[in-house]
Amino acid sequence: MKYLLTIISILAIVAFTGCNSDDSSNLPSVEERVSAAKADLLDELTSPLNGWEVRYSPTDESGIFYMLLNFSDDGTVRIQSDVPGDDGAYYDHVISYRIDNALHLELIFDTYGAFHYLFEQDQASFGAEFEFFFDEKNGDNLIFESKNDVSNPSIITFVPAQANASDLFSRELASNMDAFLGTNPRINFSETGSPKIRQQLYIENANVSVYWAIDISKRFIEADIAGIGSNLEEIEASGEKVAIGIATGFGYLNGAMVFEEAIEFNLGGQQYSIGEISLGQLDATGEIFCDLNPVNTAVYSGSIDGLGNVQLLKSLYASEGERLQPRSDFPYSINAFFIFDENINSLQEEGGSLLEKFPTATGFIFSYGFTSEDYSEYSLGFNFEDEEGNTKSYAREFEPTTTVGNRIEITLTDN
Repeated sequence: MKYLLTIISILAIVAFTGCNSDDSSNLPSVEERVSAAKADLLDELTSPLNGWEVRYSPTDESGIFYMLLNFSDDGTVRIQSDVPGDDGAYYDHVISYRIDNALHLELIFDTYGAFHYLFEQDQASFGAEFEFFFDEKNGDNLIFESKNDVSNPSIITFVPAQANASDLFSRELASNMDAFLGTNPRINFSETGSPKIRQQLYIENANVSVYWAIDISKRFIEADIAGIGSNLEEIEASGEKVAIGIATGFGYLNGAMVFEEAIEFNLGGQQYSIGEISLGQLDATGEIFCDLNPVNTAVYSGSIDGLGNVQLLKSLYASEGERLQPRSDFPYSINAFFIFDENINSLQEEGGSLLEKFPTATGFIFSYGFTSEDYSEYSLGFNFEDEEGNTKSYAREFEPTTTVGNRIEITLTDN
């Protein structure tokens, strides 16, 4: 009991002392503290003489969008960027912003601009944001993070811009890269639906080719292989190629295509490291892939420090295509909707030649080593569905002639 009374006495003294020392009447209200915090952030945003430099990467699977932000205390911000779209509307524009506070201080870009345009890409699945939580000030930099990312929020860092920061803009490179989309078929699509195409980087002095898949809109590259030779035939003849397996974002800065992670590989006893490619002249002198639409593909000339002149060309090569082997269990097939013309329009949509000639076609079939009573071992054609839902197949035989990489040449027969 004595110990209990002692403890109660101590608690009473502490409570009494705490009450006497708590001068709560002098503390600012919550509203005043929030207002002060918002004012402090506004002062930070508007203080740099040349504004802020931002290298924005919306997700881990996207590259760099270069921006300069100049905030005014009237609630407007001038945004200069290399974000293409709407005929260059986002290269230099002024929009409104506000600083808000819920659980955190928030920077919100109110009216439509570069951040909103990126947010809408891929049916708003691109991963970009226009609302950010203020995280901290780190040195002279301001650190923000995306508001709506449930896990692994993307970080955006505001760095005080130098007077010549605008010299880094290389918008022409971003615009020119669209020439590689062209009118010829795209090979595949990323998981979010953004188109990926294939390119070849040819290093002239070394006679080395690097092949990669590039998502131009997301600015992301997946380096596939490197080999000795200027084309697939020469690479196969040399027998020297290596897998790379590097995926990295990139941006356009100071006249160069700059990789977030260097593309590195060892080939022929030499180590290669490609951190950026200075790009110069764009020409339409590349290979023609579709004889029905004989348009030359794009070629971008450039150079790499230490490696010399290079050419960036469009390609149809993907190493996974080399795994296409004769298949005895069933023909390869694809839904008819995914058969495209040279303008990337489905042949099964209105106006398409497949719909016009074979309106009941449901799929394309490619028999490559498959044998049965109904199929030739090597044949291609279509599946058709009648009014009762029955499927019939019509195919034409071919003779496989040569296979180079993932390209198969065939000769049709009369069977």
